[in-house]
Amino acid sequence: MKAAVNKEGGLEVIDVPEPPEPGPDQVKVKIAYCGICGSELHSLDPEYTSRPPQFKAPPGGMKGPRIGGHEASGTVVAVGSNVQDIKVGDRVAMNFRTPCGNCYYCRNKMEHFCQHVIPATGSYAEYAMYHPNA
Repeated sequence: MKAAVNKEGGLEVIDVPEPPEPGPDQVKVKIAYCGICGSELHSLDPEYTSRPPQFKAPPGGMKGPRIGGHEASGTVVAVGSNVQDIKVGDRVAMNFRTPCGNCYYCRNKMEHFCQHVIPATGSYAEYAMYHPNA
């Protein structure tokens, strides 16, 4: 499959292996659309200076290869054996900051403070894997 991969401070479209069938707690999505977030651009640009130091890209940009993209939508093509509320064919949009569902904050309806956030990246590709909470 094709994917936009961060390599040596820039993006390059290359062939990468398609994700395998999902594990028990995963969902495989055929990506239809993926936004280009400012944070993705800034991660490639070491000259971007208005970010706090802890969020600045390292000299030369983020080291790759890494498939970026975290603002995506698509169609579910496979689900893991433990996934209950999502089925093949569902059209979905993914949350870039997926709550774990188990910590104190998640159990008390404050998911935005989740202590064990599950990253949802890899959407600059034809297919990506997600946690069902995404």
